[in-house]
Amino acid sequence: MQKKHYVNAIKSLLVAGIGTLIFIGSGALASTTWNVGDIFIAISNGSYEVRDQSGNLKETLSTGRGGFTTGCAFDGNDDLYVTEFGAGNVSVFAGPAAPHTNTVFDSGLSSPEMVAFDSSGNVYIGQVGNGGINQYASDGTYLKTIAAGTRVDFFDIAADGDTIAFGQEGDRILTASISSGALGADFASGTGGQAFAMRFLPDGGLLVADGGNIKRYNSAGSVVDTYDVTAGGSWFALNLDPDGTSFWAGTAGSGNYYKFDINTGGVDVHTAGPFDPAGDNFFGLCVLGEPTVAMEDYRPVPTLGILGLVLLILTVVGAGMFWSRASRHTA
Repeated sequence: MQKKHYVNAIKSLLVAGIGTLIFIGSGALASTTWNVGDIFIAISNGSYEVRDQSGNLKETLSTGRGGFTTGCAFDGNDDLYVTEFGAGNVSVFAGPAAPHTNTVFDSGLSSPEMVAFDSSGNVYIGQVGNGGINQYASDGTYLKTIAAGTRVDFFDIAADGDTIAFGQEGDRILTASISSGALGADFASGTGGQAFAMRFLPDGGLLVADGGNIKRYNSAGSVVDTYDVTAGGSWFALNLDPDGTSFWAGTAGSGNYYKFDINTGGVDVHTAGPFDPAGDNFFGLCVLGEPTVAMEDYRPVPTLGILGLVLLILTVVGAGMFWSRASRHTA
C-alpha cells in the first residue's frame, strides 16, 4: 500500500512545480489544483464539492446536466470519474491540474451509483435499475456485464481482482465474480442496516456505511467494530483516507462528514454542513489518493509532461548559469 502513497506524493510535487511555473509565467496561480487528501462530495444538481482535509471549500465541479450525483473514484492518472445518477451517465473530470474539463464516459445507464477500477485499469459501473455491473476497458470499450439483471448500488472490488461485494440498500452484502459474471455467496446477511457505500480493507475485511451506523467486517463476514456519532442523518457515503489508518464518512440528511480512526474509532475531523440548500443530498464521497485494494498495482509513476519538462529545463539552465557565474567569480 505504501507504493501508491509514494506515487501520489511524487505526483503532488510535480503538480506543485508546474503550478509554480504557471505562476511565474502568468502572474496568477490557479487555485483549483487537486492535492492528495482532497475530499470530493456529491451534492446533487450534477455537482461535486472539492474540500481540503480541514473542510475548506476549494471549488465546485459541475457536469452542467443536473440530477443526483453519487459515488466517484479516481483512475491511475487521478482523473475523477463521477456517477450522474439522475442523468444516467458516468463522466470524467480531468485532473489533478486545472482545467478540469468534463467528458461523458458512458450514457444511457440505468441509475449508475458507483464506479471503480481494477489493477488493469478496467472500469466498473454499478446500476441500481437492475442493470448489473458494466465492465469497460480503460479506453471506454464495453467488455461485459457482471450480475446482469441484478440491482447494484454501491460496491467494491476485492484484492483477488475477481470478487465484487455490493449492496442493494438492504440487510445483505452480496458478491459476484468478475470472471464468471455470476452471483456468489453473500459476504454477510441479516446486517440490520442498509449497506450503502463500502470499501475493502487490506486484511480482506469490509467497511460499510450501514444507515444507523458504520460497520467493520472481518474477512469471514462477521462484525468486529462499529462507528457512529450523533449526526442526525443516515450513514451513506464512505471512503478511505490516503493515510491507510482512517476513513471518511458522511450522512444523508445532515450534510455532515467525519474522519474516523479505523482502529480506535475516534473522530478526527467533523465538518458541519449542510453542503446544499436542501441539506440532504450528500450521497457520495471519494478522496484523492484513497487506497483501494484492487488498484494497488495500477497507479503509474507520472511522467513530466510538457510543462514539467519546461520546468526541468529552466531548472537546469538556471543551475548552469549559477555555476558559470560562480566559476568566473572564483577565477
